Amino acid sequence: MRHPRIKPQEDTFVHVYNRTVGSAGEFPFGPTEKEAFINRLKRLCELYVIEPLAFQVMGNH
Repeated sequence: MRHPRIKPQEDTFVHVYNRTVGSAGEFPFGPTEKEAFINRLKRLCELYVIEPLAFQVMGNH
């Protein structure tokens, strides 16, 4: 049964993460890809009026 979505109230904090899978020794995020991700994150934050408190972009570990 489908439940209604919770509508966030003012000053709501959400923990969001994304993972990438790769083999040992494989690093899918080099400096160029990390910079592209950060630029995209900035644009999306402006579009959706989101204020990140912190973020970390790492290679596969």
